[in-house]
Amino acid sequence: MLGLALGLATAMALARSLTLLRFKDATASGLGVNVKRRRLEVLLLSVALTGLAVAVAGPVGMVGLIGPEIARSMSSSRSVPVLAATLAGALVMVLADLAGRTLLAPIEIPVGIVTAVVGGPWLLWILMRPQRSFT
Repeated sequence: MLGLALGLATAMALARSLTLLRFKDATASGLGVNVKRRRLEVLLLSVALTGLAVAVAGPVGMVGLIGPEIARSMSSSRSVPVLAATLAGALVMVLADLAGRTLLAPIEIPVGIVTAVVGGPWLLWILMRPQRSFT
């Protein structure tokens, strides 16, 4: 829990610069972001939080794609909704677990299978939709 709290606090602190990284590198640098350093920090934080999540919940695919996309689609701002993405990912896990336990009761479907079945088409939809430009 301590690792999650520290990681979430760090992600919230990086949220403004993550929003700026959505622009071109020259624009983000002009707005005061050390692009290379920030990308390394975000990469290390992502690896640490992913490792923590896998250690606690086991390998569950697609939640890292579904949660942030749900949060981004429900957000009215152009910033990166870090807290909302965290909550959306948790909600996806709870709903996938609930579906896996109840859909074919008394047979339980592992949560990883449920997220893969839902996440596969979701990933295709994300890749096929037109890209929005932020610059």
